[in-house]
Amino acid sequence: MVKNHKNDNTAFSSENINKKTKTRQKSTSDIEALVFCKQKKAFKRDNLKNDNIEIQNNLDNNDKDSKAIDAKNTSVDNFATKDTSANYNQDILKENFDSATLSNSKEEDKLDDEAKDEALDKLLNTEKSKPNSKKRKHKKKSIKQKTTLSHKLKVLSVLTVLGIFTGSGLGVWYFNTNLKSPDYSSLSAENYIKPISQVLSENFNISSDKQENWLDYVGNATPDTLSHVDNVLLSIHNASLADNYLFTGNGKAVSMGIAQTIYSQRRHIDDIYTFESISTGTISVANLDIYKNDKKNGNEIKLYTGKKISQRNADWYYNKTISTDEYQNMTGGLPDKVTPYIISEKTVTSSTMTKDDNGNYVITFILDPMTSVLNYYKEVRRTGGLEADPQFNSVKLIATIDSKWNLITTEVFEVYKAVKFGMGVPCNGNVKIEYNFNLPEVLLPEIKG
Repeated sequence: MVKNHKNDNTAFSSENINKKTKTRQKSTSDIEALVFCKQKKAFKRDNLKNDNIEIQNNLDNNDKDSKAIDAKNTSVDNFATKDTSANYNQDILKENFDSATLSNSKEEDKLDDEAKDEALDKLLNTEKSKPNSKKRKHKKKSIKQKTTLSHKLKVLSVLTVLGIFTGSGLGVWYFNTNLKSPDYSSLSAENYIKPISQVLSENFNISSDKQENWLDYVGNATPDTLSHVDNVLLSIHNASLADNYLFTGNGKAVSMGIAQTIYSQRRHIDDIYTFESISTGTISVANLDIYKNDKKNGNEIKLYTGKKISQRNADWYYNKTISTDEYQNMTGGLPDKVTPYIISEKTVTSSTMTKDDNGNYVITFILDPMTSVLNYYKEVRRTGGLEADPQFNSVKLIATIDSKWNLITTEVFEVYKAVKFGMGVPCNGNVKIEYNFNLPEVLLPEIKG
């Protein structure tokens, strides 16, 4: 009986070992299934997360973008509830795993849950790190390229509208890489300028020695009896003879929806001429040129740069001193010029003259965009910082004068394009100048340092 009982125990032990072996095999299979399930779920979550990042980087924070991103985030939050079968299987596997460990010896078969999860996480992170790294690098590169393009477009639009006008001109630059830059060097401004001595001689038979007192010899002549060109040239000549003057300009230029306001003042006191220009907007720029017409001691022009810039004011600080020849090579004229445009029969393509309600004469010119700017394009190139000479599409100038050929206002409209960073941008600008002569007092700009 003892022997038979021993055999029964042996049989029972063998059967128990077989059960344990099967239980361990099942546990191993359960763990593998848990790993696969967790990998699958993590992979789906990772894809949704990457999609959400891409949406956030490419949309521009408007209401539609927010809704799209919220929808994507909601899909991530609801993923766990939607993937019910995976969660159910995972719970079953965990229960089987716990059961298997309880039926085995504590020293050999018990697994630490935290250690298991850590091992699984490391495994999953190792598998997905390489492709995600490549995606992140690709996205960073794409974002950088988009940011660089956006920055260039913004800088281009700001630079396009930042040209500072000289006199009655609006100094805005344009050069077109798709077309050849204008060959201004083949044209001489002298061939298109009509001398004031010619105007006085043809209309009033006045000799050059009487040019300063020319109004004493006009007789019964009025602007109605003279040509449109001669009327404006006489008004410009009259302005240059004033003891002092103050010309104030206000305007703006718009490119790609970005506007810059432009303000200028041109002053004349004794033998000193100043020209200050201020442009404000996305970028603010201010310059002041002071010219002292002193032939005895040598002519020179001092250049100043503005700081603490507002729409009509700036603190002026000394930059450098240059000769008049250097200044003319840089800008095309001196600060004592009334207008930078050349107005003559050779540069005017059409003109009209009417009277306003105050009896003043309003003369409108359509100017040739090439020959009328021969003394102006250098100033445009200077203020624009261009690598090539500018080219204007159209220039329209409206001058208002009284019956004694005094300038009241001029207004200029220009259409032009600019090419910067290899991109062409259209631009429109206008400026209106008001003229005041022989004032009781004209103050020079205050110099800070």
